[in-house]
Amino acid sequence: MNVVLAYLAHNQERLRLGQFGGINGLSCLFITPRFRASAHVVCIVLSVADQRPLFVAKMPRLPERVEGLAHEANMLSLVQRSRPGGFDTVPRALMFESFRGWPILLETALVGEPMSPNVVRRNPEWCVNLVTDWLIDLHNATAAPTSQNEWFRRAVEQPLTALTNGLPATATQERDLCARTLAEAEKLRDYLVPFVFEHGDLSHPNILIMPTGRAGVVDWELATPWGVPVADLIFFLTFVAFARHRAHERERHVEAFQAAFFGEETWARNAVRRYMKAMCLPTQALPALIVLGWARYVAGLVQRLAAGTPNGRLDEKTVAWLRTNRYYRLWRWTLEHAEAFTL
Repeated sequence: MNVVLAYLAHNQERLRLGQFGGINGLSCLFITPRFRASAHVVCIVLSVADQRPLFVAKMPRLPERVEGLAHEANMLSLVQRSRPGGFDTVPRALMFESFRGWPILLETALVGEPMSPNVVRRNPEWCVNLVTDWLIDLHNATAAPTSQNEWFRRAVEQPLTALTNGLPATATQERDLCARTLAEAEKLRDYLVPFVFEHGDLSHPNILIMPTGRAGVVDWELATPWGVPVADLIFFLTFVAFARHRAHERERHVEAFQAAFFGEETWARNAVRRYMKAMCLPTQALPALIVLGWARYVAGLVQRLAAGTPNGRLDEKTVAWLRTNRYYRLWRWTLEHAEAFTL
């Protein structure tokens, strides 16, 4: 019996597993994400009778790396408490504890069809509207007004500082990008921008089309309640752009992004315009918010990669890899062209 089934057997009364035929009525499907910054193994617990997903269990690849799971457990609890009744389109954290030396996070499973690139290509407008509706609902429910200084400190200064702290002294190119991003973000001091609950990775395979016809969203390990408005939407629309343009090679990523947001096609702008209006955000703030969103994502990526290094900094080889990352390239390109984006 694997450690997850053993854990479920140990807690079968707490989880009322008798309704599923007890521990013998469950099976496990393990998923090991291959992307470079992944730190966890995911186990989907299924009903043997009908293969319906019941729970999701997450474990770290190394038993001492507990921070990411602790963060996700906290984020799921916070987002569910942000309004009465919570969100049935978001998993609920059931347990987070150690078992046989392994930290285990157990969540409810969402059931639905993954919003894969193929699904997006079949009906891109419907997919965009579905997720935009979900984001507007989430962000209106979680928007938290704050002072300009507090917003700037948490949303701008902290992630940019974390980014530079995770780089070697030789990474002058990245320090220049951070300085230019800070200068662009200074324009946001003119507006009262709220915090929103930011998912942080709103793309495939984290989006499901639920039987109710609504979007469900999983994998909240990068989430924050101190998020930047529109960042999640830009991230999702960029995934849609990649899918529509079949942008598998790195050279086509910026090309697909440019066509969606800066070219003659207006589908991406329409979704952004609807979101900005629903959130009562000034369109003049949009270029700086887009640049900041990409910078924050790269900062999070650097933090995750640097976490396992002896001095908490990337080596030059990893920095070279970072410069080929699609989101790093989008950060740099958007910073150079932000003023060209208008609604």
